[in-house]
Amino acid sequence: MRLSDCMVHCLERHYPAFEDSASAAVVLGVLRREGLEAVPVLRDGMFVALVSYADFDRILEKKGTLEGLTMRRLGLKKGEAVASGDDLFVFFSRLGSISGPVIPVVGEGGVFEGVVRKDKLLGRIAEIFHLGEDGMTLELEVPVSGMKISEVIEAIEKNDATVQSFGSYIPSTEGEEMVIILRLAAQDPFRLVKNLEKYGYVIRYAAPLSAVTDEDLKEKALEFIRFMDL
Repeated sequence: MRLSDCMVHCLERHYPAFEDSASAAVVLGVLRREGLEAVPVLRDGMFVALVSYADFDRILEKKGTLEGLTMRRLGLKKGEAVASGDDLFVFFSRLGSISGPVIPVVGEGGVFEGVVRKDKLLGRIAEIFHLGEDGMTLELEVPVSGMKISEVIEAIEKNDATVQSFGSYIPSTEGEEMVIILRLAAQDPFRLVKNLEKYGYVIRYAAPLSAVTDEDLKEKALEFIRFMDL
């Protein structure tokens, strides 16, 4: 998924940004007045760095004043930005290298386009992977080798459930098991879980088991017990 696809929902083109010729005192005033934690600094329209309160505190501690200083003279470290044409998931691994609540976005040649707030980006990721309250989370423990994801999906779909997204991880470097995490739209989570267990899958986590009432769950449990006794 291109990051530009996310920009339709997340990009703020009018977020405050300043050329590095701007007065440091003026920029700090904007931070305070607007209640912002950081703003981008540009040079001829190109992104250079993010400046935050910590940067101003460092200068004030050293010089005692910002009088007569421009942003260029603050000695800011070159900042990390993301190109709007980057892949969203490739970029996600670099998210931790960008401090602060906003991510600068640049276009061709490094021209500044705006910012994306991290909370909005995380919200968009949650939408893509269907991590909201609707739906079901299912974790299965399967062998690292010899297991095909397609087999798992087929077993799930046989039980009137749809896989909306999934991921996997190996809980131990020495283990031979892998955990598959799935987000599902399931008509009957209770029946799905019980049938998967019958197929031999190890269920690590399943929630919610069902959206029906406790009485319905009780009746389904009794039906299953009767079925096992046959």
